[in-house]
Amino acid sequence: MRDVLPVLAARLAAGQPTALATVVGTFRSAPRPVGSVMLVGPDTGPDTGPDIGPGPDTVVGSVSGGCVEGALYEEVRAVLGGAEPGFVRYGVAADDAFAAGLTCGGEITVFVSTVDPESFPDWRLFTADIAADRPTVLATVLRHPDPGLVGRRLLFSHSESAVRDDLTGSDSPVTYEAVSALRRNAEVLPDAPAKPAVAEPIATKHHQAPALLGNGPVPSPAKMVTPLCSGQSPSLREVVAFGASDLPAAVRQDAWALLGAEHTRTFGYGPGGECGGTEVQVLFQAFAPKPRLILLGVNDFAVSLTEIGASLGYRVTVCDARAIFTTPQRFPSADRTVVDWPHRYLAAEAAVGRLGSRDAVVILTHDLKFDVPALCCALRLDLGYIGAMGSRRTHDDRTRRLLEAGLTTTELSRLRSPIGLDLGARTPQQTAISILAEIIADRHGGTGAHLSDLDGDIHHTTGRPAADPAPDELMPRVG
Repeated sequence: MRDVLPVLAARLAAGQPTALATVVGTFRSAPRPVGSVMLVGPDTGPDTGPDIGPGPDTVVGSVSGGCVEGALYEEVRAVLGGAEPGFVRYGVAADDAFAAGLTCGGEITVFVSTVDPESFPDWRLFTADIAADRPTVLATVLRHPDPGLVGRRLLFSHSESAVRDDLTGSDSPVTYEAVSALRRNAEVLPDAPAKPAVAEPIATKHHQAPALLGNGPVPSPAKMVTPLCSGQSPSLREVVAFGASDLPAAVRQDAWALLGAEHTRTFGYGPGGECGGTEVQVLFQAFAPKPRLILLGVNDFAVSLTEIGASLGYRVTVCDARAIFTTPQRFPSADRTVVDWPHRYLAAEAAVGRLGSRDAVVILTHDLKFDVPALCCALRLDLGYIGAMGSRRTHDDRTRRLLEAGLTTTELSRLRSPIGLDLGARTPQQTAISILAEIIADRHGGTGAHLSDLDGDIHHTTGRPAADPAPDELMPRVG
């Protein structure tokens, strides 16, 4: 969604018709994760000729590696032309060379709907939250007994004053883990009878080989006895989006539990907000603040790390005690340049809660009077990655000094040094790629090995939550 948001906001502001195709389910080696979006908007300018019609459409984003976008474009155009929103599924490519399919062997389910200020009233605030890097959750109605509510989108964030603070009626914090525990511990009726799938506004199109259609009985929808957040009055904006029932409160609970978690999930509900139903399905896209890349020490490697790290979606901070070298002009891609001793800066950021498990710290100083205090601080923090540049001889000397400074072997085991993957890098740019490749591998559970030497799926799920099933095969959600 981030990559299409600037175009989406501009089109909504101009009142131009627009549609979104969103990946809501994946299976096997899908090329793009759940939440990936393709935007299509017709050119509303004058006709370019009697036989040509309007100019080319605006198309931004993608839902695959390029193998189904052509077919999906036609589906989106149909919805823009008045067809009801609904699901389209693409699987293994058929023998017909002109049929749409995924050559990678995976499956994706895509939800297609139009979007306008009526169905997405919070779009301005959502745009502002994303631009300011604030945590936010976007809830989209994928299925609802009232067809008029399908495709509606509602924002949940601290910026939205209409969302109340008393989410649970107690002082207990609402977290993803807490809600999952509530659902696991809830009473579930056993052996619930199977129910037919809710009719979709447009027929699900199976662009795949027959063996992968998966058109067996719909899983039994176990019914939650008591809906979450029962007894709370929904706000007007929630009633407009989800209908007047206990459903808005259950959706609000789940949205706030995901806030800041960087998960994308499809949850099922009963019409009254019961968890685990299939009558209502809501896609939650949680947008967490960008992870931080903190570079301690300035040199040519730091310049390249800043440029490439920013392009990978990191908020980059460069810190060094030498003011003459630590300037915004030298690091134009950095979000911040800080003149301070690295260990003091890290400690100050940790003290105010600005460091977390998704953040990476890279030490580039090559100076033990900077390295040792900074590593003593960093290795005791809950950080996602800690690396230090230097030769093996430097690493051995630094390790000895860190042990003398009181670090344990367990704490030292978190340190990546010598830093980076073995790419044979020679230039600062190549070395930066080596370091960032190691950071990516650590974050997402990659091995760093050649894919040609490995078996199994190319696209890892290690390090991130498993993908949800397709909406028309949604298992009852009880945990």
